[in-house]
Amino acid sequence: MYSFAASRPFLRQKIGYLSTALVTSRAMHIQSIPMWEGSSNNYAYLVVDDKSKDAVIIDPANPPEVAPILKDAIQAGKINLTAIVNTHQ
Repeated sequence: MYSFAASRPFLRQKIGYLSTALVTSRAMHIQSIPMWEGSSNNYAYLVVDDKSKDAVIIDPANPPEVAPILKDAIQAGKINLTAIVNTHQ
């Protein structure tokens, strides 16, 4: 898994009538899941918010390879799957 953002605050300045606000970035991880069976030879991506454990699976083209990984993560309490996203047919 790769950490794309550290949980650290940064200052965002707004223009005009809006005020300056302190914004906290959220840490998330992206896990690539290889799918080598069948004709896909591709990857699905599991994006997980570290704090809430909410997760999205992206492009799970071969469900028999992806489902066991998701099932294990859900049962272990590591993720809360909230969406399945397909970016192509």
